[in-house]
Amino acid sequence: MPAFLISKKGCDDLETIVFALDNPDGTDEGIPVFTSESRAREWMEGSEFEADFDVAQLDDVPFMFWCVDICKEGIEHLILDPSRTAQDNGKGQETIDLAGHLAWSATQLLSAHQQN
Repeated sequence: MPAFLISKKGCDDLETIVFALDNPDGTDEGIPVFTSESRAREWMEGSEFEADFDVAQLDDVPFMFWCVDICKEGIEHLILDPSRTAQDNGKGQETIDLAGHLAWSATQLLSAHQQN
């Protein structure tokens, strides 16, 4: 399943939007990730980002490499299918603990081939 990101136009590298998140354990950073191109375009439509950003697609393996890279840079969360309406109304957005999911993925990969 591909992931869709908001990416700066005209950049060789994938330059995405990073938001500060207010969490009970402190302020973290998160990047919006969408499960469909239409959801990404809908979120971007009419926003301050529309003129300078576009929707980029990452397939499964490149998305996982990208997740590892941003985790190394200190990004702790992905914001899954954020809603601008909910944001405007002050509602929280669903986030994914990036390091936790990467660790879980590694465990699943290894345990799937573990011999008894």
